[in-house]
Amino acid sequence: MDSEETPALSADTLAILQSFLSEKQEQDERFAKLQENADEVFKNNQKIDMSVFQEDWQLSQFWYDDKTAEFLADRVYENTESNDHVAFISSPTAFVAFRNKYDRENAFVFEFDERFDIFKHQFVHYDFNKPLEFARAQSFEHKFKFIIADPPFLNKDCLSQTLETVKFLAAPDAKIMIDTGAVMKDLARELIGARITNFNPAHKGGLSNEFRCYSTFEDDQLTVCRCVGSTARRLLSVTRAYSSNKQNSLESLFKELSEELDVPKPTNHVLPDFPTSFDQQPKTPIQPPPATTSQRKAAMWTQEEVDRLKEVVDQNRRGAIESVDWQAVMLHFPHRTLNACRSAFYNKRYTKSNVSLGKRTQHSCLSKQQKLKLIEIIGKLGEHNWAGVSDEMTRLFHVERVPGYYAQLWRCHLCPKAQNAPIWTADDTRRLKQLVQTHGKDPIFMAYKL
Repeated sequence: MDSEETPALSADTLAILQSFLSEKQEQDERFAKLQENADEVFKNNQKIDMSVFQEDWQLSQFWYDDKTAEFLADRVYENTESNDHVAFISSPTAFVAFRNKYDRENAFVFEFDERFDIFKHQFVHYDFNKPLEFARAQSFEHKFKFIIADPPFLNKDCLSQTLETVKFLAAPDAKIMIDTGAVMKDLARELIGARITNFNPAHKGGLSNEFRCYSTFEDDQLTVCRCVGSTARRLLSVTRAYSSNKQNSLESLFKELSEELDVPKPTNHVLPDFPTSFDQQPKTPIQPPPATTSQRKAAMWTQEEVDRLKEVVDQNRRGAIESVDWQAVMLHFPHRTLNACRSAFYNKRYTKSNVSLGKRTQHSCLSKQQKLKLIEIIGKLGEHNWAGVSDEMTRLFHVERVPGYYAQLWRCHLCPKAQNAPIWTADDTRRLKQLVQTHGKDPIFMAYKL
């Protein structure tokens, strides 16, 4: 190319440039039309499309998407009254969404871009570099019940000065939401006590920086995140068990996460001294876990326990019929359940001794009168209060039986469902034996097959 030739753009580049200029011209015309008809638009409460305002990247303007703007508008509406003052600081997208949906006179947008002066008295020219120098500042001091702020630049000075304005405008019981980068979490917490929430704002054009929402309040849609503190506490406990040299760094991590999410560190939780290597034994012996209910019931009784049980039962007999306070007896055997104590006393199969301790181990079957009375008692107390049924039968007939006896008698013989069940035949017995040989003694499986 000769030096005298005029440089020219390629056809593709020229087409893109022309498209951009055409789109900008069309948008400028739309905004000019809005300015010209502003009085009529506000008089008739017409909705305004945010696309009329083109983003100015030099002012760090990035508009929210429709879902985010509507969510913020709903939070304001649901947490304020109709006469409350609301401020949108450097957040015109949320303001326009709120105005379009709810249209309250006491909602104000604090914005540097003077294109938004079309909102008349609801617009306040605002420069974060002069946080307390704006129109009507004296009349606005501590008057706003809800404030949404979106500092235009992602740095400490911008957020600090914006929050200075927030504290100046906020009423004593004000609710505050801050939309800014995730790197600002410590400063937002330090200056106004705002914490990260479960809501992540989104922008139409997208942002490369992680953007988060911080809040000083919660409602049914906005929740402050707190779960990380408990997770850090569990992580600290587990890791200290294997690596003591990590203790200082982990405790620092726990402190950082707990303070961030307002989770207090437990003061009564003392961890044992764990070995620094797997070859050493811990200084504090590890106690075995408490026995489960099934273990406490099934473990065989020793002769010492049998002797002790007899003494305790004699000490806790009550009333003329010599009924036993089994709740008091159980307290003397922390590794046994109440039913295990009672069964061991009346049923020799739970002890090593060939003779049970109880005086009434063998009982005759209930008479017809006793069965009728049992049905009547179950009707009053229900099918789940077998301890009460046992006590009542003992009181009436002076014969003490374990609650499980009455439960089994009811379910297998006296219950209407049991009486209406088909008669057990020889074929059923033969089939049951075959199933036991093949599949074992699983009662649920047997009931399903039979």
